[in-house]
Amino acid sequence: MKKLFAVLLTLAMLLGLAACGSSGDSAKPTIVGTWKGSMDMGAVLEMALQMEIDEPISCSMIYTFKEDGTTSVSVDEDSLADMMEALTDVVIGMMGEMFGEEFDFEAMLEEEGMTEEEFREQIMASMNLEDMMGNMSVENGYYKYEDGKLYNAATKEDLENPEELPCIHVTLKGNTMTFTDIEQDGESAAEIMPDMFPMVFTKQ
Repeated sequence: MKKLFAVLLTLAMLLGLAACGSSGDSAKPTIVGTWKGSMDMGAVLEMALQMEIDEPISCSMIYTFKEDGTTSVSVDEDSLADMMEALTDVVIGMMGEMFGEEFDFEAMLEEEGMTEEEFREQIMASMNLEDMMGNMSVENGYYKYEDGKLYNAATKEDLENPEELPCIHVTLKGNTMTFTDIEQDGESAAEIMPDMFPMVFTKQ
């Protein structure tokens, strides 16, 4: 009987240690860190241009959230270049829709005295890669995150009125951060552009 009691006591102690160990390993996920993920821009363009876009158009975004409440957002340059190339395809496709079935892209190029590569370069130059990167990037911003809601602002003072800022709905699980919606002024981006969500980011 004493031997059985000793075995049960040892088992109980081992289970207790295992429970302590598992609770330590499953620490509450934190938004602090650097995250990288892909943002689908096709949904935004479809709404803006009022046309279906079959080709995937996305770029990689990098978010960094620091302990001191500051944040930065940047876009991966290579992925932005790929996105602009895809946008060029969209522009060429739009020309066909605008001018109808009789539109001959090659004949237009010949008339203009340029190659398709030169035409594409002209469109890319008009988009201005550096300006696009600047518009999509934030070097020294501030953020507030609580209860699954994320607010970004240019200054600390702006964070004092979060109801005036876009609210990003965030789910954290392990090394994955997911944006499920962006709300502002009672409007839901997920309802307007459902194909854009969820946006999934991985901790770097």
